[in-house]
Amino acid sequence: MGRKEYVFKDFLNKSKDYNDNHLKEMFKNIKKVIPYEDNYEYWVILCEINLSRNNFEKANDAVNNAIRLNNSSSKVWYLKARTSIGLMNYKKALRASERALSIDDNPEYRELNQNIRRFLNFKPEEIDQHTDEITFKQNYTNKLDNMVTFVSSENIELLKTKKFTRDVYYTILEGVISEGLKNKTISGDIFTKIKQFAECFVNISFKSEGEEHGTYVFNSVQIDARLNTSRKIGAFIHELAHHFLSEIFEQALMYIYDSVKTDTIEAFAWYSISQKPEWLLMNEYCAHTVECYFMPYEGFNYESFNKVIRENFNPDDSKDLERIKKAAVIGNTFAQDIIYMLNKFFTDDLKNEINLQYLKDNLMFARYFGTEYLTNERYVDEYKFDLINMILNDAILDVKLNLSYSQLFYFKNSFKNVNRTL
Repeated sequence: MGRKEYVFKDFLNKSKDYNDNHLKEMFKNIKKVIPYEDNYEYWVILCEINLSRNNFEKANDAVNNAIRLNNSSSKVWYLKARTSIGLMNYKKALRASERALSIDDNPEYRELNQNIRRFLNFKPEEIDQHTDEITFKQNYTNKLDNMVTFVSSENIELLKTKKFTRDVYYTILEGVISEGLKNKTISGDIFTKIKQFAECFVNISFKSEGEEHGTYVFNSVQIDARLNTSRKIGAFIHELAHHFLSEIFEQALMYIYDSVKTDTIEAFAWYSISQKPEWLLMNEYCAHTVECYFMPYEGFNYESFNKVIRENFNPDDSKDLERIKKAAVIGNTFAQDIIYMLNKFFTDDLKNEINLQYLKDNLMFARYFGTEYLTNERYVDEYKFDLINMILNDAILDVKLNLSYSQLFYFKNSFKNVNRTL
């Protein structure tokens, strides 16, 4: 590797780990090695750095300089397409991606081109589809239900400047439960009570196949009918925890954007905590922890959390291990808030009924499926609110840069169909 190539690669590898002052010093080192104004590689690297920092205007300036120096490079046109997406100039992004493909039929370039084409082929009414607002709302004035508007630079900037306060957050948590239980009567045996409580918030159905005890998606919970009563109760609590975690992120979006709840907001919230392995792992840890809080010790089960680790992480790798541990702490942080919510309904008498049901089902010596990553650590409120915004920002930028609108429209329409029946 030559001196010039080494300096560039070293700079690129380190750039994301440093602040702007460090970067300026590193730039000075590069300039000592080569004249940067007329160097193609310099502008490509600068573009990539600014893309990684979501600074699309600076990325665009850099890629334009790279094109000026070498317009026959497929990579530079691919970068031009990415920066154009960031600037929401989708037709220019399409032209740039086609130019990249004409030079090199790279699978990554082809996928980006197809995503842009699918996005541009959406009908205007699909992009600006409005739905009826959903129950439980604060005094919000807007109705944000436009996918493209949702990922605008202005809205992304709001995620940096507006976040929950402690008073607002806990008022909303209590409001979610009280609104759901309004004018509802809960009675019957323990299973009936838990089922009736769940029906205040989600659609309920039962299945008789598959390995999962239960599943949650799009405001719908499905429980395995073959389980005994105690296992069904645990599955209900677990899946409701997924729902309430999604609700927390929905309420954050509503608060930040001053908007009533819409199908778009619900779609983005669920996308943000279910698509990236770290947040899916956090999601599962949270649900297991809530379930285990209300169930006897013999009912502890972290198997779906362990499964996500097996499928997406290598605990022998130090970086993956750190990600797993952090996901567990974040999951526990939100689990404590959901437990706080559920304790408004789960009285001591109700918890005793659950314990008695475990005795009836002879589960006091059931097999324990724990996890070696159990933690009592939790983040303080201020950092937790930062985390909410960070996770949402991560998801919105992912959608914007990768044009993942097809999946979001599927999420949105799924929420819309379910919400009609709630």
